[in-house]
Amino acid sequence: MIDKNYYLTEACGYFALALNELFGYQIQMLIDDVDQEDFDEPIVAHVFCVNNENQAIDIMGKRSVSDIKKDYHDLNEPRIIQVSSQELKSDWMGNDKP
Repeated sequence: MIDKNYYLTEACGYFALALNELFGYQIQMLIDDVDQEDFDEPIVAHVFCVNNENQAIDIMGKRSVSDIKKDYHDLNEPRIIQVSSQELKSDWMGNDKP
């Protein structure tokens, strides 16, 4: 059985990378531009893909980007950015990344 929560939190970037590689979907990130002393960079809340019909796709299936934003309603200053697979891997993933 798949633990959907794992792919909504810790492994959402890996899921998005797989969708990008398999289907060519664009990778997008929901980030929170927090204004706190503890954070030097934005916090990545979720990574997902968008298909050619502008539908967001993650472990929960196809839905609107606004529905994804609603799932993360507790963010302070949320915004969505588009990144390439290489940018996601090099700039946003790893132990020393946000």
